[in-house]
Amino acid sequence: MQHLVKPIQAMADNTLVVELAATRYPLLQRGGVRQIGIHGARGTGKTCYLAALYGRRTGEKIGFSISLNPDNPDDSINHLSNAWRALQSGSVPPATALVNPFRLSLTASYQGQSWSIRTQDYAGVLVERTATGTPDLKQEVLQWLSECDGVLIFVDLSEPRSQLLERLNEVDMLINRLRTLSPDGQTIPIPVAVVFTKWDRVAGDLSGADWRQQQDKLRHYLAANPDFKQFHDQVQFSGERVEIFPVSAFGKAYDNNLPPPSGVHPFGIHEPILWLLQECDQAILDAADMLTAPLLSKRWANYHRAIAIYKGVAQHRQITRGPVADQIGQRLRQCRMRRFSRSAALAGCAVTLALALFTAGVFAWDTYQYRQVCRTFQDVRFSPEDKEALAKPYLNTKNPFADWLGRRQDIHHQLDKARKKWHDEDYGELCRYYLVAKDSDDKQQELKKRLAEFLRRWPDSEHRPEVEAWLNNAEARIHDFQELKAYEALLQFVTQYPKDSEAEQRIQAAEKFLTDYPQSKFKSEVESIKRTAEKISHDYYWGKYQALHDKWTATQTECEELAGKRYFDAAIEKCVEFRGECEKFRREQQSRPAHYSKYYQGLEDLIGKANQAGDQYQWRKVEHYAASNQSDYKGIIELAEKYKYSKIFPVKRYSKKAEELIHNAVASWDKEEYEKFLDAATYAVKLEVKTDDMGRKTRAFETAAKEARAYLESGCPSKKHKAAVKKWLDWFDSISKEPIAVDVMIVRAEIAGNASTITDPFDPPDVRITLRLNTAAAAGQVWTTGVVNDSFRPQYNHSCKGVKIAWNDASAVLSLTLTDEDTIWDDVITETYKGPDVIFLLNDGVWVQDGLGWHRVYLVCEALRPPPLPKYEDNPQ
Repeated sequence: MQHLVKPIQAMADNTLVVELAATRYPLLQRGGVRQIGIHGARGTGKTCYLAALYGRRTGEKIGFSISLNPDNPDDSINHLSNAWRALQSGSVPPATALVNPFRLSLTASYQGQSWSIRTQDYAGVLVERTATGTPDLKQEVLQWLSECDGVLIFVDLSEPRSQLLERLNEVDMLINRLRTLSPDGQTIPIPVAVVFTKWDRVAGDLSGADWRQQQDKLRHYLAANPDFKQFHDQVQFSGERVEIFPVSAFGKAYDNNLPPPSGVHPFGIHEPILWLLQECDQAILDAADMLTAPLLSKRWANYHRAIAIYKGVAQHRQITRGPVADQIGQRLRQCRMRRFSRSAALAGCAVTLALALFTAGVFAWDTYQYRQVCRTFQDVRFSPEDKEALAKPYLNTKNPFADWLGRRQDIHHQLDKARKKWHDEDYGELCRYYLVAKDSDDKQQELKKRLAEFLRRWPDSEHRPEVEAWLNNAEARIHDFQELKAYEALLQFVTQYPKDSEAEQRIQAAEKFLTDYPQSKFKSEVESIKRTAEKISHDYYWGKYQALHDKWTATQTECEELAGKRYFDAAIEKCVEFRGECEKFRREQQSRPAHYSKYYQGLEDLIGKANQAGDQYQWRKVEHYAASNQSDYKGIIELAEKYKYSKIFPVKRYSKKAEELIHNAVASWDKEEYEKFLDAATYAVKLEVKTDDMGRKTRAFETAAKEARAYLESGCPSKKHKAAVKKWLDWFDSISKEPIAVDVMIVRAEIAGNASTITDPFDPPDVRITLRLNTAAAAGQVWTTGVVNDSFRPQYNHSCKGVKIAWNDASAVLSLTLTDEDTIWDDVITETYKGPDVIFLLNDGVWVQDGLGWHRVYLVCEALRPPPLPKYEDNPQ
């Protein structure tokens, strides 16, 4: 956020400067470029001066340099270039034309500081007077001068006296014009450099001359010459913003006012520009000082606004380095220091005032609290407890005025006096109530309460031993009274619960009385009641225990009958129900530890028998289902797993049998599904291609693929030959989904001896084989073997590369042509097959009928040969 605030603040400062200086301080309005006006009559040497600056841009003695900016008009640069060449060649450049003002854009540098400069030179005729003596300054020139940061005025010392007086009048007129620009109308607001050109005509040869000495010489010259004395005095009285400079564009006088033939050596051409720029910055600072003076002279100086003005002037006019920048920095530091000092003084006053107000507040608060406590002590509406509670915060306060003014000690004294009074009043009231209640049993509880409350409130009372004795007597009487009431209540309870099944409640009531009153005078009677109830309870629970044994015998018989009828769930429910009764009886006995040991082992045996019987019926249910539904492998597995993970009975005696049953069911299920696929795949492989049904082998393989997918997608949790089936199915998908290109080998042939066409009783056949194939993937595929001579079992091993085929291609046609080459003519026989099963002939023996004989050609294609499938009993590959 800070990187946004700073630019915005800078813009605000610049805006502030422009608003304040809009009417009275033109110097603060302009930007970073210094506007330098050049004034002089025709022939005063302005052109030669600017040409000399163009040719000699660096003043090595003073460390000053200038450079031309890229935005200068071409006609101005050309004019200066031509003028400089003329001076170097020993001639004088022509005067400036009476046209638009001559403009230059420069950058000046001096000791790390730089200025951007823009000049405009008007031709000399534009500022001369007319023959009648009236001024002839055009409004255009005056407007330009009023917008300048500094002015260069050129004066030629070699002019005739009448013309020189005219020049002085012009200088006077321009200076007066500049005075009107100042806020007071008297001083000159911008620097004016009066440049005396052609100084070589007065001083002679200026080679190696010291500029300061020449400037002093010029002053003496003007003061001593009556023609220039008035001008000299006028310049001296015009203030610090006007300075005179001796300048020579030639550096040495020569005949006929021409440059020396050896070349020009300009003298003092940089000093006027440097002085003018430095004084411009000083004039800007003076204007800022005048603008901030009213702000800083007020009783309550506006340092913030003054700082904003100085910062805005430095940024807007680009004064970042040099003496004036240092002065601006010093003024900013002074304003900030004064603002800080004022803030510090105000902060000190504020702290002092705050401390005074705080002290007064603490005193006022202590006074208010003290008076509140005093009024409370005198107010009868407050109880002693309330008065003491309200006084305690003041006694614990950390307010120092409570001790300094002795108020805390006074409250302590008042509180002690009040406590003594309250104590006596409480004791007197307690004594009066004790006399009334000491012989009344009904009032003993209230008496005990009042005695305890007195001891709590007055732990240091002088009557404490007496009150404690009264309290002990009251507690003893209360205890005897409660014991009698409890015994009467016990007798009433025994009367209300006389049943044998309620003997346990009578025992608990007697035990509670003996616990509450161990030293009771009714102890023997209560113990007699307890013994009688315990005998009755023992007989009652022993009868229930025997009844459980009898019920288990009946439950066993009933469960066996239900299991015989295959109602295993009902038998299981009976076992769970009996076990619940046993557990309920056990819980009842566990609340009577002294008697539980008598029944513990017997109850555990009964519960164990119920669990074992229930577990047996759960398993018999599984066995029965497995025997009745031998092919429902999924149901058998689910039921066996349900038994295995059931939590109805904690014992699982048949877990191993359940695991064995699950294993056998999974194996049988997997074997049945696999052998379905294996039979279908084996049938498809062994099935021969028949010309009368050229699609049955294709359909057989599709059926086998369907069985393979069924095997892989079945719910059987284990698939022994999953990898082999997946491999076979991948092979099938590779030949059935897209047309493929395979390599086929024509291996050998078997030539029938009883054939009609290819036969010769005296010469064994010389046979070559031609394979032609047309498929949806490619038509006109032909391969021909070489001739094998004199053989009924010719071996070819001829490779047919890139045979293109497609699955289930009804348009596929395969032709085998056998040619027997004889001396006179060749014997030819052809067999053609058409239909989807053509694909399988490429990996089979193909029959060719020849009369009564059958030739057979053996083709081999590894890509069309299905992967081998193991028997189920074999281990997986």
